Amino acid sequence: MKTKAKLPAWAARLRAAREAKDWGRTRLAHEMIAIAEPYTLPPVKSIVGSIRGHETGRHKPSDPYRPLYCQVYRIPDSKLFGGSRPSMEETSEGTVIWDANNGDDMERRTAIQILSAFVPSLALPPLTETIFAGVNRAIGDRAEADLADWEQIIRDHEIHEIIADSVTNMGNITADIIEVGRILDRTPSGPSRSAYLRISSQLSLALYDALLGKKDATAAREAIRAARRAADASGDRDLAVYMRAREAMGLYWQGQPAEIVTRVANRAILLAEDRPSAGLAYACKTRTYGLAAQAAKGTADPREARQALNDVFDMFERLPDQVRQEKMTYKGFPESQLRFNEAWVSALIGDTTASYRAADAAIAAFPSQRVYAIANCRSMQALTLVREGHITEGLDHALSTAPGLPVTAARRLITGHILDSLPAQARKLPAAQELRTLTAAA
Repeated sequence: MKTKAKLPAWAARLRAAREAKDWGRTRLAHEMIAIAEPYTLPPVKSIVGSIRGHETGRHKPSDPYRPLYCQVYRIPDSKLFGGSRPSMEETSEGTVIWDANNGDDMERRTAIQILSAFVPSLALPPLTETIFAGVNRAIGDRAEADLADWEQIIRDHEIHEIIADSVTNMGNITADIIEVGRILDRTPSGPSRSAYLRISSQLSLALYDALLGKKDATAAREAIRAARRAADASGDRDLAVYMRAREAMGLYWQGQPAEIVTRVANRAILLAEDRPSAGLAYACKTRTYGLAAQAAKGTADPREARQALNDVFDMFERLPDQVRQEKMTYKGFPESQLRFNEAWVSALIGDTTASYRAADAAIAAFPSQRVYAIANCRSMQALTLVREGHITEGLDHALSTAPGLPVTAARRLITGHILDSLPAQARKLPAAQELRTLTAAA
């Protein structure tokens, strides 16, 4: 028999702080929106659902909610949340009670085995601590989460990927995949099962991105395969298109051959049957990358890439408003993505003026929190400067794009083009060597 855990102290404090102000959850949601950075929070209804989940102890707040609670209530983090996150074996109130009668011990062992496979190459203690912080959830502390909660959890993972290092979230994602798997095991065919299959698909995609960040291509292939299968089984065609589009994007930025990238993107395009969606937009966008890369190597006509670029502009005009207005996650395809695409394709086919101008437009359109995307745009501008013969300026620009920010696969690939574009004598410059060292170490 499993003893039901009492409400965590931090959850009780969150509720008490709200009730002390005589606020309902909707009022608290509006207070958070008033002080939050633009585009970091979902609609009010979703925020209310997250607040309910936090106050009932279903899941502990992470960014962006945790600092917002502290700011709204004017209570320091250490007092409101009680210090650091719980360890692998502990909740905020004490040791987890395992239920040996219903297989939780097996779930625990499975979770630890999965997570431990990620740890050997992650030597820094803070990183391993972050990864293992999510293991508690593999034994069911989100068992009471409803579909609205899970949708918010997905969005939290998506925003983490956009504004932080996805590898540091790997443990949380893995634990959530295991939890949803348990739910699917006991959910019969019908609308609820289809909904949880959609959740499972998106969690597997989040793991795919994290594994790519860890440079584990073999495990990443398994994760995206699971994401595709779950999307297909859910019956949601737009989601199935989206999964294949995101797979193509990952392949491209990991440096896979352009022919393979184009083939995977074309599969998504064919599956979409011209139905406008974020997935179709990203598939068309990635297809332009493949064509432009082939043109840069002289194996394709640059006019094909330009025509594909025009097709993306046409696609953009047909997208639903909610897709064009979503700026923080890949569920949206706003103008910033359109200009990013124009900047990179133009750079690849040698139209440096158009590339620099489009990168400027993309930087202006991206929310300030999209630091990785903005860094990529600035790296593209560095590439155009180098290709126009402004070697010193271009190298300095590349080194100053995002000091202290981890180098992503995308920035590594763009930087590779910068280094390859240098004249032979310039490759020995200290700035060039520093740039090469910076990206090689990432």
